[in-house]
Amino acid sequence: MGKRTRRGDLALFAKKLLMLALPPALFFSLSSYVLVVAGEMVPVGKLIDAQRQNDTLVLYGPAYVYPDKYYKLESVLAGRPDVIALGSSRVMQFRSKFFKPGTVFFNAGGAAGSIRHVRRFLARIPAAGQPKVLLLGLDPYWFNARYDHGAEDDIDEQLSSPSSAAKAYRASYRVYADYFKRKFTMKELLEKKTSAVFGLNAIINGNGFRNDGSYTFAKDPDNPDDADGRTTFTNVFDRIDRGVNRFEYNKEFSPDAVKELRELLGECAARKIHVVGFLPPFAHVVYEKMRAMGERYQYLFDLPAVFAKLFESSGFAFFDFSDLASTGASDEETTDGFHASEKAYLRLFLMMASRDPVLRRYAGDPDYLRTRLRQSASPRTVFANNEF
Repeated sequence: MGKRTRRGDLALFAKKLLMLALPPALFFSLSSYVLVVAGEMVPVGKLIDAQRQNDTLVLYGPAYVYPDKYYKLESVLAGRPDVIALGSSRVMQFRSKFFKPGTVFFNAGGAAGSIRHVRRFLARIPAAGQPKVLLLGLDPYWFNARYDHGAEDDIDEQLSSPSSAAKAYRASYRVYADYFKRKFTMKELLEKKTSAVFGLNAIINGNGFRNDGSYTFAKDPDNPDDADGRTTFTNVFDRIDRGVNRFEYNKEFSPDAVKELRELLGECAARKIHVVGFLPPFAHVVYEKMRAMGERYQYLFDLPAVFAKLFESSGFAFFDFSDLASTGASDEETTDGFHASEKAYLRLFLMMASRDPVLRRYAGDPDYLRTRLRQSASPRTVFANNEF
């Protein structure tokens, strides 16, 4: 009698445990299915191999599992490019087609969110695989202590390891949220998924990293400044009015961040990496709005002279493209107030290559590039996604 009772108790306990485990198991199984089918869980090494070994487009646009810094560093280590672009998302528009045949280029944009991150990224590249030229985008807010306090962060962890499974499963809640907001359907996912597209953002929206690390931006349903391919600036204007989210007010730049840049340039000079630095463009109307704020953004307008002196003393080139109009581009050549398009970046690239003899050795034929620029009917793109 006692044994049967114990067995009955164990069966009842197992049944209750199963009932408790079933709801979360169902919850995670459905979201995990989306993550796996969409390619969000693909090993980064496998993805890099696919991009490097294919002459056709392999697009990587994750929506939930986003090991971008690790992906960019591992791509550089694997490909040993002659030229890299490094900075925030504001340098992602440089394309391999900007360079002459035989030049290996990789866009590591997005791997750095501060000037400290740039040093950490370059420190992980061995001398045998280091680039000959570094296109360095310097976001002015990196030098604003009210935006970047200079505190240590997890950049080393982000550079050294891909996203963990735990992080992926935490994204399950966002998968369901997006599904019920109708940002994607299972039918779309299954119909659009191919062996050359990884990540839900790439599958549904056409956004993602191309084989050369550059970013193709088709549409962003969450971006209020991108309406049906037309750029508005309401979101950025609101940030400026409130002095928030990269547009914090400050009269003075951070001397610690400038010191970090000086040390970075010294390290590059010692390693014989030629640096071409630049301030990425704001839309002209955004730049003028900040200028009209007077001393609130004084640090931003003081930086170009400081940078020019630092780069000159290191034997490097520096360009101030803070105002998009300085490149000859109109504000239509943007995706929002502080992200210019590929078309605008080809304009500024041609300007840099014409004035810097080292970069010019790697740049593509300027007549060909200008012809493609003139022939482009789009305000944002010049080359097709599958042109490398």
